Amino acid sequence: MNVALLIVTMFTTWFSTQVLPGLISAASGAIFGVVVAGWDKLAARIMLNKIGPSIKTIYNIVDPILEASLKGWCENDVNKVIALAVEVVNDGQLSADEVNKAVKLISKLWLPQIATQKVLDGLISEKENTIAQKIREAVDTKTLNTPDLLNTLKATYIK
Repeated sequence: MNVALLIVTMFTTWFSTQVLPGLISAASGAIFGVVVAGWDKLAARIMLNKIGPSIKTIYNIVDPILEASLKGWCENDVNKVIALAVEVVNDGQLSADEVNKAVKLISKLWLPQIATQKVLDGLISEKENTIAQKIREAVDTKTLNTPDLLNTLKATYIK
């Protein structure tokens, strides 16, 4: 009986000092990972809800620009183009932080194959195409950061 008690005690000690801490650590790491991943998805969903009604228009402006011009541009130009499209369509309804989050989300979800197909099928409206051309010209002429560009684009969008 003493041998059985000794074996149980040794097993319990070994389990509680060697195995259990590892299990707790792995479980807490997994839970933390789920919370972080869930938070990112929730934040993306909130942003999509905020810009949701205008997301199609934003992509319709961005698609012809990026589809035709992406190869020679730097990431900063691409982000500025997307930011301009977001700001034009949402017309001051988003804070600077929300615009930055929208830019990250839109650039992450942008699919070149869909953009190419939309352009080939002629699914971009004349107004969206005009805004896209003005933004592309601003990038090509290095006038993307001029103060009047956003106002010009907004005036074109409102017409």
